[in-house]
Amino acid sequence: MFWEMVIYIIVIVIICQLLENYLRKKYKIKKEGFLYQYVNSVHKDGELTITLLFLFSFVYITYNGYIEVPENIIYYFIILFGFRAFMAWKYERASKKYILTMMTLGLMMIGIGLLPYLEFL
Repeated sequence: MFWEMVIYIIVIVIICQLLENYLRKKYKIKKEGFLYQYVNSVHKDGELTITLLFLFSFVYITYNGYIEVPENIIYYFIILFGFRAFMAWKYERASKKYILTMMTLGLMMIGIGLLPYLEFL
């Protein structure tokens, strides 16, 4: 069961990487370093706020048992990548980086959406 999940995640990551390479070539998007580059200070502060809210809510929600831990993490990544895509689209539309962020968000949501239909869970 564990190894099937690991293989599933590896396949999703490989598909994401192949699709990212394809989109970089198609839209001529330059790769700018290993770490994510913030668009401006509002973007950096927004991501910091989202992350801190996630950490505090994660501790509170998990401790009180309101929601399952994986659901909380999924919501965090959806909000984070949605915010990243919006900020890149709004302030750096010409760089087309938002396309990559939206692709990552879409693949993540598809991968998560398929989880209930897989037998190893």
